[in-house]
Amino acid sequence: MADDEILIFAFEIGEDEIRKIAWDEVRSPKNQLTKARRWLHFSRFSEEARSWLLESGTLPPLVCDVLFQEETRPRAFRYDDALVLNLRGVNLNEGASPQDLISLRIYADPNLIVTTRAHRAFAIEELKKLVE
Repeated sequence: MADDEILIFAFEIGEDEIRKIAWDEVRSPKNQLTKARRWLHFSRFSEEARSWLLESGTLPPLVCDVLFQEETRPRAFRYDDALVLNLRGVNLNEGASPQDLISLRIYADPNLIVTTRAHRAFAIEELKKLVE
């Protein structure tokens, strides 16, 4: 699986700069010590991403299950100091029917945001452009 099919994009948000980071840097044990905030946006189909999130201790198993499960309903709940959301939106991808809703799963704590998706979400693309 190509890196862009695992990690769609990632940002490290420091005090003075925001920089895009690659999959190799995200999963580097040395880089886990950083104090910077991060946004990691994964493909929901990536077993490698799910495994890394679990094995590295980045996310607890319950949260990984929510972010990567096949079918799910919209919901939101607190997990310790984090918020876990599953949102649905209109599918605006070419050739798709707007009635075919897409799902965006979100984990957010004070230092980390992890999002997963199966299909391109234009709202995430717009947010990515703003961060860039």
